[in-house]
Amino acid sequence: MEEKVIPGDGVVTGSATINQRLVYIFGRYQEGVDLCEQAIGRLLGAEGGSEQGAALAVLLATVGWLYIRLGRYEQAHQTFTRSRFFYSKSGSTPPPGHAGEPVLGLALLADVMGDYADAVELARQAQDAAIARGDIYNQSVACYVQASAAHAQGEYTAARRQAEQAYTLAAAIDSRWMMAYSLIISGNVASACGDFPEAEQHYTHSHVLQSELGNPEGIASAQLNLAGLAAMQRNYQDAERLFQDSHRLYREINDPGGQVRAHMGLGDVAQA
Repeated sequence: MEEKVIPGDGVVTGSATINQRLVYIFGRYQEGVDLCEQAIGRLLGAEGGSEQGAALAVLLATVGWLYIRLGRYEQAHQTFTRSRFFYSKSGSTPPPGHAGEPVLGLALLADVMGDYADAVELARQAQDAAIARGDIYNQSVACYVQASAAHAQGEYTAARRQAEQAYTLAAAIDSRWMMAYSLIISGNVASACGDFPEAEQHYTHSHVLQSELGNPEGIASAQLNLAGLAAMQRNYQDAERLFQDSHRLYREINDPGGQVRAHMGLGDVAQA
């Protein structure tokens, strides 16, 4: 990183952008956690009113999303809950961009943990709030979470509809980030329904967008899904190569969950 900009030190409203640019794109999640925790500590130790509370709310939500990437789910839940408290106390609302939105963080966390009813309910709450604020980006994220939960439960029609809505909203504001992640869900739905050509099209499109963004986690996610699709079609050589590529990227950004999924895929291919 070329600069050590700490969200909360005079640049709170831009923290979500800083978080994506300096942390997500470079895959340096722990450094992002360290920066946010330092800023949170300073704000908690200083006197202040509603502006301080609003800054804390954004920072706590931001670090909560990073905890999810590092697999620290309990800390993420606690931090998102504290963020909601400070938003309520300060009377402020999340800025555009998912990193400042704790309810969406709790929704995604519930989805990851398999609590799908809670995931959908929280996502709908966040979606309603985003609509009221005119926040199209977070509307897209809310649809994405609902699509993911529906897919996990085998509700493929609902999953397809929500994923397409997430993509449409993201495209309306030219958010290639959310477009790319929405395409993964669309690919997952197509794959589950046996439409492998459509699934490959969605995964490949996602890979192109993530490569343009330079997002290593997104690239690895697309590769992982393309690898799984290749394995399902018994294209084991392609599957092995893609699993290895995704594992390398996940290792470089210290994403433990991704490394495990890629490693499991390699094991399945070896036994095929």
